[in-house]
Amino acid sequence: PNDQWNGSETIRFTATDPGGLSDSDTARFTVTAVNDTPSVSDIPGQTALEGESFAQFDLDDYVIDPDDPDSTINWTADGQIELNVSIDPQTHIATVTAPNDQWNGSETIRFTATDPGGLSDSDTARFTVTAVNDTPSVSDIPDQTVQEGESFAQFDLDDYVSDADNSDAEITWTYKGNRQLQVNIDTLSHVATVTPPNSQWNGSETIRFIATDPDQKSDSDTARFTVTAVNQPPVVSDIPDQTIAEGDSFAVIILDQYVQDPDNADEDMVWTYRGNNQLSVTISADRKARILLPSSEWNGSERIWFKAADPGGLADEDSALFTVEAVNDPPRFTSPLPRLSFAEDDSLYQSVTAWYPNVEDADNPDSTLHFQVLDSSFVWAKDLSGQFLFKALSDWFGTDTLRLKVTDGALADTTILKITVSAVNDAPNIVGLPDSLVFLNTDTVILNLAEYEEDVDTPSEKLFWEMSASDTLLLTEFNPDSKQLTLRAPALNGYAHLYLTLRDDSSAQAQDSILLHVKKDPTSISETGGGVPLFFALEQNYPNPFNPSTLINYSIGSTQGSFVSVRLDIYNIMGQKVTTLIDERQAPGRYKALWKADGLASGVYFYRLVAGKFVSVKKMILMR
Repeated sequence: PNDQWNGSETIRFTATDPGGLSDSDTARFTVTAVNDTPSVSDIPGQTALEGESFAQFDLDDYVIDPDDPDSTINWTADGQIELNVSIDPQTHIATVTAPNDQWNGSETIRFTATDPGGLSDSDTARFTVTAVNDTPSVSDIPDQTVQEGESFAQFDLDDYVSDADNSDAEITWTYKGNRQLQVNIDTLSHVATVTPPNSQWNGSETIRFIATDPDQKSDSDTARFTVTAVNQPPVVSDIPDQTIAEGDSFAVIILDQYVQDPDNADEDMVWTYRGNNQLSVTISADRKARILLPSSEWNGSERIWFKAADPGGLADEDSALFTVEAVNDPPRFTSPLPRLSFAEDDSLYQSVTAWYPNVEDADNPDSTLHFQVLDSSFVWAKDLSGQFLFKALSDWFGTDTLRLKVTDGALADTTILKITVSAVNDAPNIVGLPDSLVFLNTDTVILNLAEYEEDVDTPSEKLFWEMSASDTLLLTEFNPDSKQLTLRAPALNGYAHLYLTLRDDSSAQAQDSILLHVKKDPTSISETGGGVPLFFALEQNYPNPFNPSTLINYSIGSTQGSFVSVRLDIYNIMGQKVTTLIDERQAPGRYKALWKADGLASGVYFYRLVAGKFVSVKKMILMR
């Protein structure tokens, strides 16, 4: 039946003639078995992607052996270089594997089938692994732990990446996950440097390092970087110097602003100070330092150290210079001055040293201060270099308020200085009394003594006049109420002295005198035949013009009776009354009134006589 068949069969051959007659004979046909070579063919090649596996295949599917069953066939493989080939001896299942999952390439493998008779045949199949860009693999980047202030070790990221397809130089490294730690990766060497943000930082951060190949395939690994906390000392710095003027105050120092401690909060700091001598230092619970002066007048400079210690006992300090610049303080009166006093018309010497207890100057000794008396009204002062002479206006008494000024040459202070001048009874004075008078023995001379009295202490109504004459022929008549003295000397022809005494209510007195020259009247027969004028008359004053006194002559006639009211007034040019010389009842006769115009200005004045119904006015001139 085929070229592989063998065996034996007997075949009968029959011959039949047309007549239907036949005969037959047999013959045995034998095919002696010959061992045929197995035939191997059509083993298919395979192509797989890198990292994938080839399909297993049954070699029995690709062998034909007419003589032997598949199970008797022995399979072998050869030709592979890196590929691995295994053939299950029982099932004849062939498995082709790459040396690793990154391998790619192509190899032709020969599969040979051998029958029990040693005959064999083979077929080849090509197994191809198509290259695929593999993801780089990153692993085992080590964690690092250092103490605060130390540095992490640099590391080469190339040591922790593998890539079947790309070299280390082709890998690009990036990172993420850090918050405060700083990461730097050298683009050429791929050396990574992890740095704390500062030498005081501590904590832990996990950083992911990512390796990316040119086809943007990547892998990553994390490493934890830990900085173990170490108690760092606080740092105290930049506490500012302060300079103020004397009497001012230093600014409060908020110490929290001048300390840095990475491990402890401001409120954990314990502050102390040193170096102050006269300045006082207080530090409050909220860590505010106050620098206090020993007094408002203190000046100078001191350096003070402020030290901050943390709970672990580590500390640091910084100093600041505190300067108070001297300012010239004004002298000032610290207490009221004692009242000074002296008697009327007396004086007082006052040493300035007596005022030293009442004045204070922080910068200058009392002996260098200068005193000055101001604002005197009634009491005046004379500076006599180290003392003052106080005097008051003549005859003045009372209390005067002055001001005392003290100065250091630049600044000054003033205060009230009260001086009391105690009253002393002054003797009255007789002023302006004429040295002499000349009149006729028929005249009546009237002197208003009130015009000649002066007393700074005693009013006129408490002053008393006494008088006497050197000659009894000089007749005097005095009205103590009007203080008018009437002089007559009808029997005298010559000289006489009139002695006057003015006494106050304390018996102090003044004395003066007038020389009177009385002349005999050459006319002995008057209008009435008895020397008494018949008519009223007002004569021109004499002298006129005058300075400072003048006599005014007038006559009281007998036509209106024995006595009449007589008033003699002086007026200025404005019609204002200046004084009244006579205001009394007088008998008929000739009279002289003396007017003393002391203290009045030059000019025209008028004198007016009213005697009963008689009125007369005349003009006179005062010339200074």
